Amino acid sequence: MKIRTEIIFALAIFLLFGSCAQDFMSDIPCGVQTDCPKNYKCKEQVCVPCLAGECPNGRYMQPGFSVAESTHDFGSVQVGTTKIDSIEVKYTALAGAPISVKGSIESGKDVFKVVNESFQELTKTTPLKLQVSYQPKAIKEDKGVLVIESNEPGGFFTKILLKGNGVDPDIVVTPGSIDFGSSFKGGAPKEEAVKIENKGDGLLEINKIEFAQGAPVDFSLKDVPSGGNKIAKNGSITFKVVFTPRTPGTLTTALVIENSDKDKPTINISIRAYVSEECEPGYYDMNKDPADGCECLADKRGGSSCDQNLVKPVVEGENLPDTGGCVTVGGGNLVPEDAEDWWTFIGVDTPDVVGNATVGGDKYRISINFLSNPDNLIFDVYKGCGDKNLDYCTGAECIPKKEDKKRNLEDGYNQKCDQFEFSMAKNTKFEGDMHMRGEETCQLPVNNPQLPDVNHCIDDTARYYIRVYRNKDGSNGLPISKSSCEKYVLQVCNGK
Repeated sequence: MKIRTEIIFALAIFLLFGSCAQDFMSDIPCGVQTDCPKNYKCKEQVCVPCLAGECPNGRYMQPGFSVAESTHDFGSVQVGTTKIDSIEVKYTALAGAPISVKGSIESGKDVFKVVNESFQELTKTTPLKLQVSYQPKAIKEDKGVLVIESNEPGGFFTKILLKGNGVDPDIVVTPGSIDFGSSFKGGAPKEEAVKIENKGDGLLEINKIEFAQGAPVDFSLKDVPSGGNKIAKNGSITFKVVFTPRTPGTLTTALVIENSDKDKPTINISIRAYVSEECEPGYYDMNKDPADGCECLADKRGGSSCDQNLVKPVVEGENLPDTGGCVTVGGGNLVPEDAEDWWTFIGVDTPDVVGNATVGGDKYRISINFLSNPDNLIFDVYKGCGDKNLDYCTGAECIPKKEDKKRNLEDGYNQKCDQFEFSMAKNTKFEGDMHMRGEETCQLPVNNPQLPDVNHCIDDTARYYIRVYRNKDGSNGLPISKSSCEKYVLQVCNGK
Protein backbone atom coordinates (compact mmCIF):
# COMPACT_ATOMS: atom_id res chain seq x y z
CA MET A 1 0.00 0.00 0.00
CA LYS A 2 2.84 2.32 0.78
CA ILE A 3 4.52 1.56 -2.54
CA ARG A 4 1.35 2.31 -4.51
CA THR A 5 0.95 5.62 -2.72
CA GLU A 6 4.51 6.72 -3.63
CA ILE A 7 4.04 5.74 -7.25
CA ILE A 8 0.82 7.71 -7.52
CA PHE A 9 2.50 10.74 -5.88
CA ALA A 10 5.47 10.57 -8.22
CA LEU A 11 3.18 10.33 -11.25
CA ALA A 12 1.23 13.36 -10.04
CA ILE A 13 4.44 15.33 -9.60
CA PHE A 14 5.54 14.36 -13.15
CA LEU A 15 2.24 15.34 -14.65
CA LEU A 16 2.20 18.56 -12.67
CA PHE A 17 5.69 19.63 -13.78
CA GLY A 18 5.06 18.56 -17.39
CA SER A 19 1.85 20.61 -17.56
CA CYS A 20 3.50 23.63 -15.96
CA ALA A 21 6.37 23.51 -18.48
CA GLN A 22 3.95 23.73 -21.46
CA ASP A 23 1.98 26.64 -19.92
CA PHE A 24 5.24 28.44 -19.22
CA MET A 25 6.30 28.28 -22.89
CA SER A 26 2.95 29.74 -24.02
CA ASP A 27 3.40 32.79 -21.83
CA ILE A 28 6.68 33.93 -23.43
CA PRO A 29 6.24 37.44 -24.96
CA CYS A 30 7.53 37.90 -28.53
CA GLY A 31 7.96 40.45 -31.25
CA VAL A 32 9.34 38.25 -34.05
CA GLN A 33 9.28 34.51 -34.70
CA THR A 34 12.83 33.94 -33.43
CA ASP A 35 11.71 34.96 -29.93
CA CYS A 36 9.73 31.69 -29.69
CA PRO A 37 11.15 28.15 -29.16
CA LYS A 38 10.74 25.37 -31.70
CA ASN A 39 7.21 24.32 -32.61
CA TYR A 40 5.89 27.70 -31.42
CA LYS A 41 4.92 30.81 -33.41
CA CYS A 42 4.59 34.46 -32.42
CA LYS A 43 0.96 35.54 -32.49
CA GLU A 44 -0.42 38.68 -30.90
CA GLN A 45 2.96 39.22 -29.17
CA VAL A 46 2.96 35.88 -27.31
CA CYS A 47 4.27 32.45 -28.29
CA VAL A 48 1.55 29.94 -29.17
CA PRO A 49 1.89 26.32 -30.39
CA CYS A 50 2.16 25.80 -34.15
CA LEU A 51 -0.73 24.19 -35.94
CA ALA A 52 -0.22 21.11 -38.09
CA GLY A 53 2.17 21.83 -40.98
CA GLU A 54 2.99 25.36 -39.82
CA CYS A 55 6.40 24.56 -38.30
CA PRO A 56 8.42 22.22 -40.54
CA ASN A 57 11.69 21.30 -38.82
CA GLY A 58 10.27 22.99 -35.68
CA ARG A 59 10.37 26.58 -37.09
CA TYR A 60 7.36 28.67 -38.13
CA MET A 61 7.41 29.80 -41.78
CA GLN A 62 6.21 33.47 -41.84
CA PRO A 63 4.52 34.53 -45.11
CA GLY A 64 7.00 36.42 -47.34
CA PHE A 65 4.86 39.45 -48.28
CA SER A 66 2.11 41.77 -47.05
CA VAL A 67 -0.28 44.34 -48.56
CA ALA A 68 -1.41 47.30 -46.47
CA GLU A 69 -4.78 47.82 -48.17
CA SER A 70 -7.64 45.35 -48.22
CA THR A 71 -9.77 47.48 -50.60
CA HIS A 72 -8.60 49.56 -53.54
CA ASP A 73 -10.93 52.21 -55.05
CA PHE A 74 -10.18 53.55 -58.55
CA GLY A 75 -12.74 56.34 -58.09
CA SER A 76 -14.63 57.77 -61.07
CA VAL A 77 -13.23 56.87 -64.49
CA GLN A 78 -14.50 57.92 -67.91
CA VAL A 79 -16.27 55.08 -69.72
CA GLY A 80 -14.06 53.68 -72.46
CA THR A 81 -10.83 55.01 -70.92
CA THR A 82 -8.29 53.15 -68.78
CA LYS A 83 -6.88 54.10 -65.40
CA ILE A 84 -3.84 52.25 -64.02
CA ASP A 85 -3.10 52.26 -60.29
CA SER A 86 -0.27 50.67 -58.31
CA ILE A 87 -0.77 48.43 -55.28
CA GLU A 88 2.31 48.17 -53.07
CA VAL A 89 3.53 44.73 -51.98
CA LYS A 90 6.13 44.63 -49.17
CA TYR A 91 8.67 41.92 -48.28
CA THR A 92 8.12 40.41 -44.80
CA ALA A 93 9.92 37.03 -44.90
CA LEU A 94 12.40 36.29 -42.12
CA ALA A 95 15.04 34.61 -44.20
CA GLY A 96 15.86 37.64 -46.40
CA ALA A 97 16.03 35.58 -49.58
CA PRO A 98 14.08 36.85 -52.65
CA ILE A 99 10.64 35.48 -53.34
CA SER A 100 8.28 35.92 -56.28
CA VAL A 101 4.70 37.16 -56.21
CA LYS A 102 2.02 37.66 -58.85
CA GLY A 103 -1.47 39.05 -59.07
CA SER A 104 -4.53 37.78 -60.89
CA ILE A 105 -8.15 38.86 -61.16
CA GLU A 106 -10.54 36.42 -59.52
CA SER A 107 -13.74 38.33 -60.37
CA GLY A 108 -14.53 41.44 -62.41
CA LYS A 109 -12.28 40.36 -65.27
CA ASP A 110 -14.34 42.33 -67.81
CA VAL A 111 -13.17 45.67 -66.36
CA PHE A 112 -10.19 44.92 -64.09
CA LYS A 113 -6.82 43.57 -65.29
CA VAL A 114 -3.34 42.97 -63.88
CA VAL A 115 -0.83 44.63 -66.20
CA ASN A 116 1.79 41.88 -65.63
CA GLU A 117 0.29 38.56 -64.51
CA SER A 118 3.58 36.66 -64.31
CA PHE A 119 5.59 36.13 -61.11
CA GLN A 120 7.74 39.14 -60.23
CA GLU A 121 10.68 39.12 -57.87
CA LEU A 122 10.21 40.78 -54.47
CA THR A 123 13.31 41.65 -52.47
CA LYS A 124 13.85 42.79 -48.92
CA THR A 125 15.01 46.26 -49.98
CA THR A 126 12.55 47.20 -52.74
CA PRO A 127 8.72 47.00 -52.52
CA LEU A 128 6.88 45.81 -55.62
CA LYS A 129 4.41 48.13 -57.38
CA LEU A 130 1.80 45.75 -58.74
CA GLN A 131 -0.07 47.57 -61.54
CA VAL A 132 -3.80 47.02 -61.97
CA SER A 133 -6.00 48.66 -64.63
CA TYR A 134 -9.65 49.64 -64.62
CA GLN A 135 -11.59 50.22 -67.87
CA PRO A 136 -15.31 50.76 -67.22
CA LYS A 137 -17.70 49.68 -69.96
CA ALA A 138 -20.85 51.45 -68.71
CA ILE A 139 -22.08 54.13 -66.33
CA LYS A 140 -22.26 52.06 -63.14
CA GLU A 141 -20.29 50.91 -60.09
CA ASP A 142 -17.90 47.99 -60.74
CA LYS A 143 -16.43 45.52 -58.22
CA GLY A 144 -13.83 42.78 -58.47
CA VAL A 145 -11.32 40.74 -56.49
CA LEU A 146 -7.55 40.79 -56.89
CA VAL A 147 -5.61 37.73 -55.65
CA ILE A 148 -1.91 38.17 -54.80
CA GLU A 149 0.06 34.96 -54.22
CA SER A 150 3.69 33.99 -53.71
CA ASN A 151 5.82 31.04 -54.77
CA GLU A 152 6.53 30.08 -51.14
CA PRO A 153 5.85 26.60 -49.82
CA GLY A 154 2.27 26.38 -48.68
CA GLY A 155 1.05 28.81 -51.39
CA PHE A 156 0.40 31.87 -49.22
CA PHE A 157 -2.03 34.40 -50.80
CA THR A 158 -4.17 37.44 -49.94
CA LYS A 159 -7.27 38.98 -51.56
CA ILE A 160 -8.06 42.65 -52.21
CA LEU A 161 -11.46 44.07 -53.11
CA LEU A 162 -11.37 46.30 -56.22
CA LYS A 163 -13.92 49.09 -56.79
CA GLY A 164 -14.52 51.70 -59.49
CA ASN A 165 -17.24 53.91 -60.84
CA GLY A 166 -17.80 54.27 -64.59
CA VAL A 167 -18.84 57.83 -65.60
CA ASP A 168 -19.39 59.64 -68.89
CA PRO A 169 -19.47 63.49 -68.69
CA ASP A 170 -20.95 65.40 -71.63
CA ILE A 171 -19.57 68.88 -72.39
CA VAL A 172 -21.85 71.59 -73.80
CA VAL A 173 -20.39 75.03 -74.67
CA THR A 174 -22.42 78.12 -75.59
CA PRO A 175 -22.18 80.08 -77.77
CA GLY A 176 -20.76 77.96 -80.58
CA SER A 177 -19.11 81.00 -82.20
CA ILE A 178 -18.50 84.68 -81.38
CA ASP A 179 -18.71 87.68 -83.74
CA PHE A 180 -17.89 91.07 -82.20
CA GLY A 181 -18.94 92.91 -85.35
CA SER A 182 -17.30 96.19 -86.42
CA SER A 183 -15.42 98.61 -84.16
CA PHE A 184 -13.33 101.74 -84.47
CA LYS A 185 -9.65 101.48 -83.61
CA GLY A 186 -9.24 102.34 -79.93
CA GLY A 187 -12.96 102.08 -79.27
CA ALA A 188 -14.53 100.73 -76.11
CA PRO A 189 -13.87 97.03 -75.29
CA LYS A 190 -16.59 94.44 -75.91
CA GLU A 191 -17.30 91.27 -73.91
CA GLU A 192 -19.00 87.97 -74.70
CA ALA A 193 -19.84 85.40 -71.99
CA VAL A 194 -18.95 81.72 -72.59
CA LYS A 195 -20.69 78.99 -70.58
CA ILE A 196 -19.40 75.40 -70.16
CA GLU A 197 -21.93 72.86 -68.84
CA ASN A 198 -21.71 69.17 -67.90
CA LYS A 199 -24.83 67.37 -69.10
CA GLY A 200 -23.46 63.87 -68.42
CA ASP A 201 -22.53 61.70 -65.41
CA GLY A 202 -19.47 62.16 -63.26
CA LEU A 203 -17.01 65.05 -63.12
CA LEU A 204 -16.09 66.92 -66.29
CA GLU A 205 -12.47 68.07 -66.08
CA ILE A 206 -11.49 71.20 -68.01
CA ASN A 207 -7.81 70.83 -68.77
CA LYS A 208 -7.17 73.97 -70.84
CA ILE A 209 -8.92 77.18 -71.93
CA GLU A 210 -6.85 79.34 -74.29
CA PHE A 211 -6.75 81.00 -77.68
CA ALA A 212 -5.27 79.25 -80.68
CA GLN A 213 -1.61 79.97 -81.36
CA GLY A 214 -1.03 83.30 -83.07
CA ALA A 215 -4.25 84.92 -81.83
CA PRO A 216 -4.37 88.75 -82.16
CA VAL A 217 -3.53 90.66 -78.98
CA ASP A 218 -6.93 92.36 -79.26
CA PHE A 219 -8.54 89.25 -77.70
CA SER A 220 -8.21 88.31 -74.02
CA LEU A 221 -9.94 86.18 -71.37
CA LYS A 222 -11.59 87.39 -68.18
CA ASP A 223 -12.85 85.59 -65.04
CA VAL A 224 -11.50 82.17 -66.09
CA PRO A 225 -11.45 79.86 -63.00
CA SER A 226 -7.88 79.09 -61.99
CA GLY A 227 -6.42 75.65 -61.26
CA GLY A 228 -7.91 72.28 -62.21
CA ASN A 229 -11.52 72.99 -63.13
CA LYS A 230 -13.93 70.13 -62.41
CA ILE A 231 -17.61 70.53 -63.24
CA ALA A 232 -20.09 68.24 -61.49
CA LYS A 233 -23.10 66.70 -63.19
CA ASN A 234 -25.52 69.46 -64.28
CA GLY A 235 -22.96 72.06 -63.13
CA SER A 236 -21.38 74.86 -65.15
CA ILE A 237 -18.71 77.58 -65.24
CA THR A 238 -18.86 80.95 -67.03
CA PHE A 239 -16.08 83.28 -68.19
CA LYS A 240 -15.73 86.10 -70.72
CA VAL A 241 -13.94 86.72 -74.00
CA VAL A 242 -12.90 90.38 -74.19
CA PHE A 243 -12.25 92.23 -77.46
CA THR A 244 -10.27 95.49 -77.30
CA PRO A 245 -10.13 96.98 -80.83
CA ARG A 246 -6.53 97.96 -81.57
CA THR A 247 -5.37 96.32 -84.80
CA PRO A 248 -7.09 97.51 -88.00
CA GLY A 249 -8.60 94.88 -90.29
CA THR A 250 -10.51 91.62 -89.97
CA LEU A 251 -9.36 89.63 -86.91
CA THR A 252 -10.02 85.93 -86.43
CA THR A 253 -8.98 83.26 -83.96
CA ALA A 254 -10.42 80.28 -82.06
CA LEU A 255 -10.99 79.58 -78.39
CA VAL A 256 -9.70 76.08 -77.57
CA ILE A 257 -11.25 74.13 -74.67
CA GLU A 258 -9.64 70.76 -73.80
CA ASN A 259 -11.63 68.49 -71.47
CA SER A 260 -12.24 64.93 -70.23
CA ASP A 261 -15.24 64.16 -72.44
CA LYS A 262 -13.76 61.40 -74.62
CA ASP A 263 -16.37 62.03 -77.32
CA LYS A 264 -15.49 65.75 -77.54
CA PRO A 265 -12.01 66.14 -76.00
CA THR A 266 -11.40 69.44 -77.81
CA ILE A 267 -13.93 72.22 -78.43
CA ASN A 268 -13.08 75.07 -80.84
CA ILE A 269 -15.11 78.30 -80.68
CA SER A 270 -14.50 80.52 -83.71
CA ILE A 271 -14.07 84.26 -82.98
CA ARG A 272 -14.25 87.17 -85.44
CA ALA A 273 -14.08 90.97 -85.29
CA TYR A 274 -13.48 93.90 -87.64
CA VAL A 275 -11.53 97.04 -86.70
CA SER A 276 -11.81 100.18 -88.81
CA GLU A 277 -8.57 101.94 -89.73
CA GLU A 278 -10.13 105.22 -88.67
CA CYS A 279 -10.68 106.29 -85.11
CA GLU A 280 -14.14 106.49 -83.64
CA PRO A 281 -15.38 110.09 -83.71
CA GLY A 282 -13.94 111.93 -80.75
CA TYR A 283 -11.03 109.45 -80.31
CA TYR A 284 -7.44 109.92 -81.44
CA ASP A 285 -4.24 107.86 -81.61
CA MET A 286 -1.98 110.35 -79.83
CA ASN A 287 0.95 108.07 -79.00
CA LYS A 288 1.08 106.51 -82.49
CA ASP A 289 1.13 103.04 -80.95
CA PRO A 290 -1.18 100.64 -82.82
CA ALA A 291 -1.07 98.26 -79.86
CA ASP A 292 -3.52 100.42 -77.88
CA GLY A 293 -5.36 101.90 -80.87
CA CYS A 294 -7.09 105.27 -80.53
CA GLU A 295 -6.45 105.57 -76.83
CA CYS A 296 -7.41 109.23 -76.36
CA LEU A 297 -10.92 110.64 -76.05
CA ALA A 298 -10.86 114.39 -76.69
CA ASP A 299 -12.36 116.52 -73.94
CA LYS A 300 -11.19 119.98 -74.97
CA ARG A 301 -12.38 122.69 -72.60
CA GLY A 302 -11.52 125.91 -74.43
CA GLY A 303 -12.88 127.26 -77.71
CA SER A 304 -11.39 126.53 -81.13
CA SER A 305 -10.68 130.18 -82.04
CA CYS A 306 -11.24 133.71 -80.74
CA ASP A 307 -14.45 133.93 -82.72
CA GLN A 308 -17.24 135.28 -80.54
CA ASN A 309 -19.20 132.03 -80.72
CA LEU A 310 -16.27 129.72 -80.03
CA VAL A 311 -14.00 131.33 -77.46
CA LYS A 312 -14.69 130.35 -73.82
CA PRO A 313 -14.57 132.77 -70.84
CA VAL A 314 -12.22 131.92 -67.98
CA VAL A 315 -14.74 133.22 -65.47
CA GLU A 316 -18.50 133.62 -65.51
CA GLY A 317 -19.37 137.14 -66.57
CA GLU A 318 -15.85 137.51 -68.05
CA ASN A 319 -14.76 140.23 -65.59
CA LEU A 320 -11.64 139.52 -63.52
CA PRO A 321 -11.00 142.55 -61.25
CA ASP A 322 -7.60 143.45 -59.78
CA THR A 323 -8.58 142.37 -56.26
CA GLY A 324 -6.13 139.50 -56.10
CA GLY A 325 -8.44 136.75 -57.31
CA CYS A 326 -7.38 133.75 -59.42
CA VAL A 327 -9.32 131.31 -61.59
CA THR A 328 -8.28 128.00 -63.15
CA VAL A 329 -9.21 126.79 -66.60
CA GLY A 330 -8.45 123.71 -68.66
CA GLY A 331 -8.69 120.42 -66.85
CA GLY A 332 -8.88 118.76 -70.26
CA ASN A 333 -6.50 117.51 -72.91
CA LEU A 334 -5.46 119.25 -76.12
CA VAL A 335 -6.50 116.80 -78.83
CA PRO A 336 -5.78 116.34 -81.72
CA GLU A 337 -2.19 117.53 -82.21
CA ASP A 338 -3.11 120.71 -84.09
CA ALA A 339 -5.93 121.64 -81.70
CA GLU A 340 -6.03 125.03 -80.01
CA ASP A 341 -7.91 126.11 -76.90
CA TRP A 342 -9.00 129.77 -76.80
CA TRP A 343 -9.92 131.56 -73.58
CA THR A 344 -10.93 135.15 -72.90
CA PHE A 345 -11.51 137.48 -69.95
CA ILE A 346 -11.72 141.17 -69.15
CA GLY A 347 -8.97 142.33 -66.83
CA VAL A 348 -10.77 145.05 -64.82
CA ASP A 349 -8.67 147.92 -63.43
CA THR A 350 -10.61 149.12 -60.39
CA PRO A 351 -10.24 152.78 -59.35
CA ASP A 352 -6.81 153.53 -57.93
CA VAL A 353 -7.89 156.74 -56.14
CA VAL A 354 -10.70 156.36 -53.60
CA GLY A 355 -12.91 159.09 -52.09
CA ASN A 356 -11.54 162.63 -51.94
CA ALA A 357 -7.94 161.55 -52.26
CA THR A 358 -5.92 162.69 -55.24
CA VAL A 359 -3.23 159.97 -55.01
CA GLY A 360 -3.71 156.16 -54.93
CA GLY A 361 -1.94 152.84 -55.64
CA ASP A 362 -2.29 150.77 -58.81
CA LYS A 363 -2.93 147.05 -58.13
CA TYR A 364 -3.50 146.05 -61.74
CA ARG A 365 -1.39 142.95 -62.46
CA ILE A 366 -2.32 140.18 -64.91
CA SER A 367 -0.50 136.85 -64.48
CA ILE A 368 -1.04 133.55 -66.32
CA ASN A 369 0.73 130.27 -65.47
CA PHE A 370 0.36 126.52 -65.98
CA LEU A 371 -0.53 124.65 -62.81
CA SER A 372 -0.31 121.37 -64.72
CA ASN A 373 1.38 120.98 -68.10
CA PRO A 374 2.48 117.34 -68.76
CA ASP A 375 2.84 117.93 -72.53
CA ASN A 376 4.90 121.13 -72.19
CA LEU A 377 2.25 123.17 -73.97
CA ILE A 378 2.65 126.90 -74.60
CA PHE A 379 0.26 129.83 -74.90
CA ASP A 380 -0.01 133.25 -76.55
CA VAL A 381 -1.57 136.24 -74.81
CA TYR A 382 -3.38 138.93 -76.80
CA LYS A 383 -4.47 142.20 -75.19
CA GLY A 384 -7.03 144.49 -76.76
CA CYS A 385 -6.48 143.28 -80.35
CA GLY A 386 -7.08 146.90 -81.42
CA ASP A 387 -10.66 146.65 -80.17
CA LYS A 388 -11.09 149.56 -77.76
CA ASN A 389 -14.79 148.82 -77.22
CA LEU A 390 -13.92 145.48 -75.55
CA ASP A 391 -15.97 143.55 -78.10
CA TYR A 392 -14.86 140.19 -79.44
CA CYS A 393 -12.39 140.52 -82.24
CA THR A 394 -12.16 138.13 -85.17
CA GLY A 395 -9.57 135.41 -85.49
CA ALA A 396 -7.70 137.38 -88.12
CA GLU A 397 -7.44 140.43 -85.85
CA CYS A 398 -6.26 138.36 -82.90
CA ILE A 399 -3.16 136.97 -84.60
CA PRO A 400 -0.73 139.70 -85.71
CA LYS A 401 1.40 139.23 -88.77
CA LYS A 402 4.93 137.92 -88.39
CA GLU A 403 6.42 141.35 -89.12
CA ASP A 404 4.45 142.78 -86.21
CA LYS A 405 5.93 140.49 -83.51
CA LYS A 406 7.88 143.35 -81.93
CA ARG A 407 4.78 145.29 -81.02
CA ASN A 408 4.33 145.72 -77.31
CA LEU A 409 1.58 144.11 -75.27
CA GLU A 410 -0.72 147.11 -75.47
CA ASP A 411 -1.15 146.67 -79.20
CA GLY A 412 -0.35 143.04 -79.72
CA TYR A 413 0.60 139.88 -77.97
CA ASN A 414 3.14 137.84 -76.05
CA GLN A 415 3.99 134.70 -78.01
CA LYS A 416 5.02 131.19 -76.87
CA CYS A 417 4.76 131.62 -73.12
CA ASP A 418 4.70 129.09 -70.36
CA GLN A 419 4.22 131.89 -67.82
CA PHE A 420 3.15 135.49 -68.25
CA GLU A 421 2.96 138.71 -66.23
CA PHE A 422 1.73 142.19 -67.09
CA SER A 423 1.85 144.62 -64.17
CA MET A 424 0.92 148.29 -63.97
CA ALA A 425 3.06 148.54 -60.87
CA LYS A 426 5.99 148.78 -63.27
CA ASN A 427 7.17 152.11 -64.56
CA THR A 428 5.73 152.06 -68.07
CA LYS A 429 5.25 154.57 -70.86
CA PHE A 430 3.73 153.43 -74.12
CA GLU A 431 3.94 155.22 -77.42
CA GLY A 432 1.56 158.14 -77.37
CA ASP A 433 1.52 158.45 -73.58
CA MET A 434 2.20 161.90 -72.18
CA HIS A 435 2.88 160.65 -68.69
CA MET A 436 4.41 157.61 -67.03
CA ARG A 437 1.94 155.08 -65.74
CA GLY A 438 2.44 152.37 -63.15
CA GLU A 439 4.39 152.45 -59.91
CA GLU A 440 2.80 151.88 -56.53
CA THR A 441 1.29 155.39 -56.46
CA CYS A 442 -0.46 157.51 -59.02
CA GLN A 443 -2.51 160.73 -59.18
CA LEU A 444 -5.67 161.61 -60.99
CA PRO A 445 -4.90 163.23 -64.36
CA VAL A 446 -7.01 166.30 -63.38
CA ASN A 447 -4.35 167.30 -60.85
CA ASN A 448 -2.16 169.90 -62.46
CA PRO A 449 0.69 170.29 -62.28
CA GLN A 450 1.65 166.60 -61.89
CA LEU A 451 3.19 165.79 -58.57
CA PRO A 452 6.89 164.89 -58.67
CA ASP A 453 7.61 161.11 -59.21
CA VAL A 454 3.90 160.31 -59.24
CA ASN A 455 2.28 158.90 -62.38
CA HIS A 456 -1.22 159.42 -63.67
CA CYS A 457 -3.92 156.89 -62.61
CA ILE A 458 -5.23 155.46 -65.89
CA ASP A 459 -7.98 152.86 -66.33
CA ASP A 460 -6.16 149.90 -67.96
CA THR A 461 -9.23 147.68 -68.22
CA ALA A 462 -8.88 145.52 -71.34
CA ARG A 463 -9.95 142.24 -72.89
CA TYR A 464 -7.39 139.45 -73.05
CA TYR A 465 -7.27 136.34 -75.20
CA ILE A 466 -5.24 133.23 -74.40
CA ARG A 467 -4.41 130.69 -77.11
CA VAL A 468 -3.12 127.29 -75.73
CA TYR A 469 -1.40 125.04 -78.27
CA ARG A 470 1.55 122.73 -78.89
CA ASN A 471 5.00 124.07 -79.68
CA LYS A 472 5.95 122.52 -83.00
CA ASP A 473 9.31 124.11 -83.87
CA GLY A 474 11.12 124.36 -80.56
CA SER A 475 12.14 127.99 -81.15
CA ASN A 476 12.89 130.50 -78.40
CA GLY A 477 14.49 127.79 -76.29
CA LEU A 478 11.18 126.11 -75.45
CA PRO A 479 10.97 122.30 -75.83
CA ILE A 480 8.87 120.78 -78.58
CA SER A 481 5.59 119.58 -77.10
CA LYS A 482 4.98 115.86 -76.91
CA SER A 483 1.65 114.44 -77.99
CA SER A 484 -0.40 112.61 -75.41
CA CYS A 485 -3.81 112.53 -73.81
CA GLU A 486 -2.65 114.27 -70.63
CA LYS A 487 -4.64 117.18 -69.17
CA TYR A 488 -3.44 120.73 -68.60
CA VAL A 489 -4.59 123.34 -66.04
CA LEU A 490 -4.06 127.08 -66.50
CA GLN A 491 -4.26 129.68 -63.72
CA VAL A 492 -5.26 133.27 -64.48
CA CYS A 493 -4.90 136.01 -61.79
CA ASN A 494 -5.39 139.77 -61.53
CA GLY A 495 -3.88 141.89 -58.75
CA LYS A 496 -2.15 139.04 -56.92
